[in-house]
Amino acid sequence: MRSNISIFLAEDDDDDASLFKEAVTELVSDVNLVILSNGEQLMRQLETNEQLPDIIFLDLNMPVKNGLDCLKEIKSSSLWKSIKVVVLSTTSDDIQIKKCYSLGADVFVTKPPSYDKLKLHLKSCLL
Repeated sequence: MRSNISIFLAEDDDDDASLFKEAVTELVSDVNLVILSNGEQLMRQLETNEQLPDIIFLDLNMPVKNGLDCLKEIKSSSLWKSIKVVVLSTTSDDIQIKKCYSLGADVFVTKPPSYDKLKLHLKSCLL
């Protein structure tokens, strides 16, 4: 498993964010995890952070600015388009999933029902 990785998580659900944090810290020995509660915070963090993240995990349904809008902005920017973006959402709607991929998502993961499955998905995304 990788070490010394920088991750941004854009997630408005505190419970989901806590589970994600717990899973990632079990999988990665040295992680810099920044948790943002909406898309506007994510975009502001990208604009002001000196070091870009290695990977962004992005929820679709967030207040203020949703994940689709963030994905469009990230993948249309010459500064950010090379950042790996994993959409992590409750939706399993094929149209939404196809839209995410067409906008440049690297991976789409429907939020799993268990902690162990979350860890498996994260492990595959972080390899």
